[in-house]
Amino acid sequence: MLYRCNFDGCKKTFAQSGSLATHKRTHTGEKPYTCDECQQAFAQSGSLAKHKRTHTGEKPYTCDECQQAFAQSGSLAKHKRTHTGEKPYTCDECQQAFAQSGHLANHKRTHTGEKPYKCDVDKCQQAFAQSTHLTAHMERKHTNEYRQRKKIQEERVRTMLLDNGLQEWFHPELMPPIGYFKREKKIDFSCVDSEDTWCFIDFVIGVHGGFLFLEVDENQHQFGYNGKLSCDMKRMNKVMTSLIFESWMCMPPVYWLRYNPNAWHIDGELQHVLKVDREAWLQAFVARAITDGLHMPLQVGYAYYDVTDDTLEVLSNPDFNAVWKDIVENVTTLK
Repeated sequence: MLYRCNFDGCKKTFAQSGSLATHKRTHTGEKPYTCDECQQAFAQSGSLAKHKRTHTGEKPYTCDECQQAFAQSGSLAKHKRTHTGEKPYTCDECQQAFAQSGHLANHKRTHTGEKPYKCDVDKCQQAFAQSTHLTAHMERKHTNEYRQRKKIQEERVRTMLLDNGLQEWFHPELMPPIGYFKREKKIDFSCVDSEDTWCFIDFVIGVHGGFLFLEVDENQHQFGYNGKLSCDMKRMNKVMTSLIFESWMCMPPVYWLRYNPNAWHIDGELQHVLKVDREAWLQAFVARAITDGLHMPLQVGYAYYDVTDDTLEVLSNPDFNAVWKDIVENVTTLK
């Protein structure tokens, strides 16, 4: 008996029901396995087990030649070739052999001169033959962007925006013009709270007549700010107050779009929506905002957040500010 995935557009089948259940999480974004040390969540128990070794330092795979230990079996297999001298990957240009396939791929570029890894920050455009060289360049020359791009879900959104014609805005202070987006826009709080400093907004997108503030709320922000919604509400309040001070009471319209890329439920039932379909919805929402502009001074939309009895569950939280409730909408089903 084969177990078939029932998501639209997916034709994968599995011999075991457990394998199908694990596969479905690639569509839903569900991550039921959570690290009790740092709250990072995973779709598979095996991935959690591997991650936990970063906390414990456990290295269960030991080389029987030199007793060197490794956290992953694949790392041990590569290491063993340093003892056996095995080099199974051979260059068809010069017959030089390598122990790892990645080393062969890097070597072949010495023949072709290819430099496929290009820096795309602002006007840099420096190119490299190896990804590690680009990573080192990013860390050294573009430290902020390097840190940002290690955030997997936010990086997916950034890629989606670029693929759909938006351009990244790198100016440290000026807000992005229409059709541009600023990654991790820094908002200074010092003018409204001398004891606070600043925050970052994941994406600020310039649209007609105002700005779309796109926040990527992984796991519906359950673990952000230690899970306290009140902290999130204070943050939005301080952002808006700071912007009003900066703009001399002429603040343009702002739409806060809070997008959850992970699992979500309706009346307790896990929803089956392909991640690519969610991102297509997000792309359409952003495109519509750019074209049509904003029609209210301030509004908040929640996308792919849990709903019970047609009401966003986040609104039932006692920490949700009553003033904001009147400007909230569930945008998940908007076409």
